[in-house]
Amino acid sequence: MNILMPLRTSLSLLGAALLFLSSSASSQSFNIDFADNATLGTPSATYGAASGQAGFWNDCMGDMPLADTTGAATGVSIALIGVDVPYGFDELCTAGEDQALMDDIMYTSLTTGYFLITGLADGSYEIYTYAMAPDSNAFLTDVTVLGSPDGTQAVGGDFCAGFVHLATHAIHHVDVVGGNAQIDVALNLSYTSLNGMQVIQTTGGSAGTAYCFGDVTSCPCANGGSAESGCANGSGAGGALSSSGSNSIASDDLVLSGSDLIASQPGLYFQGNNAINGGLGVQFGDGLRCAGGGVIRLQVRFADAAGSSATSISVATKGGCAAGDVKRYQLWYRDPNTTPCGAQFNLTNGVEVTYGP
Repeated sequence: MNILMPLRTSLSLLGAALLFLSSSASSQSFNIDFADNATLGTPSATYGAASGQAGFWNDCMGDMPLADTTGAATGVSIALIGVDVPYGFDELCTAGEDQALMDDIMYTSLTTGYFLITGLADGSYEIYTYAMAPDSNAFLTDVTVLGSPDGTQAVGGDFCAGFVHLATHAIHHVDVVGGNAQIDVALNLSYTSLNGMQVIQTTGGSAGTAYCFGDVTSCPCANGGSAESGCANGSGAGGALSSSGSNSIASDDLVLSGSDLIASQPGLYFQGNNAINGGLGVQFGDGLRCAGGGVIRLQVRFADAAGSSATSISVATKGGCAAGDVKRYQLWYRDPNTTPCGAQFNLTNGVEVTYGP
């Protein structure tokens, strides 16, 4: 195996990274490769990593301005606080572009840290944090994005199955208000490892933030769903819940929509106060229960021939919501004939809404 940078030699150099990501760009999406070295280089602009977001990759070894995915200067900057040790190792299963991203890392001489991105346009974002140690599948890094319903995610494993959520990376969804996004990292086991990051603006502001997605590691019978959905149903896809309209109590125009459901089958839209299990959900039927606590049944709707449905009521009124309330929503639907795990019902991902006036 080719050691690309000096080995980590002391437990006192363990840590978790303080990383602060800043952006005030016309495009609010960024790709970042930490600890690039002359041997591996950075990924090319055709490389999308786990998120599929291709584009320019910033080569980051410390505090620096960031270019967006088009390569344009933005005025965005990143500060690495406590993330001060570069390291590289030839991971057994990486090659090419994957190796360029995953085989070199930054780690810290502290035990906790964070990234802070400032200057972001307010809106909804996905943040992919690559945190796989190339030298050991036993090293784990805890990743948390403040304000995200997705909770703390422990990341660690190898690349032999390619990109796998929680083995190679964390995925968080967050609504940015006031321009800042903070990503905390902390030592879970042995060493922290930060390979890179992708910051993806999904909307310029939305009624809600999707969370609690079904993958093969969390779903009841390894029935991982499609991207940003619940666990797979009999169609092979996962039921997906999205929101439109606004979070305004005065407007009361929030609409919840389900897609990739089972055609002609009923589903219950419901509201809860809590994101269950820190936003990761718990197994229930063929899927994950993501919303709970003070549950209110909102509306039963039948999916159309395309497997889609939507609420037709005043959601905030039915749910008894007021400005400042944070509510979680989910759709519980029937899958009686093609049920992958045998429970004959499933659930979508969750959606979190913070209500305003």
